[in-house]
Amino acid sequence: MDRIKLGGLKILDGRAYVAASFRDAADLLGARCLSLIVTEKINLSLLIQFVHEKKREQLISFCTETAVGHQSLSILKSLDVDQFSMAMSSDTAILSVFPHEKKPEVAGAIFEVFHRNNIPLEGIASSPSAISVVFNSGYQQKAIESVFEPFEFPSYGSPFEWHAAYRGR
Repeated sequence: MDRIKLGGLKILDGRAYVAASFRDAADLLGARCLSLIVTEKINLSLLIQFVHEKKREQLISFCTETAVGHQSLSILKSLDVDQFSMAMSSDTAILSVFPHEKKPEVAGAIFEVFHRNNIPLEGIASSPSAISVVFNSGYQQKAIESVFEPFEFPSYGSPFEWHAAYRGR
């Protein structure tokens, strides 16, 4: 099988992944949450919000630096809403491949290769420019090696070449 040609591969390590789902959530819960995070000057490297209007449920999840993960979780806990699920993973990484040019086979290849290599995903995000996956940092080496199975990157012929460039960043 031919590998899919992509432009690049990026990894952010030292992340905390915070997720909370709320029921009977107020319409502006996402804005309230982000307002509190901005007030505390917490940088987010990934933000996902899902709203189910009929059930009045919301899911907010994001990644930030590990050092402020607990503070971020505390901010979510301070919101005056009926909470039914809240969690934080303090040792995560975000791997992004780009550009995917809205090709569904790119997302499919990522899901397939992570599943085949037993790398559990904690979060997934897609934009017009990149597809990003969140996973436990303990799988970082395996994840980098895995994405070279379905994808070809012009600047890096192998995971070894990618690591050499990454260390020199």
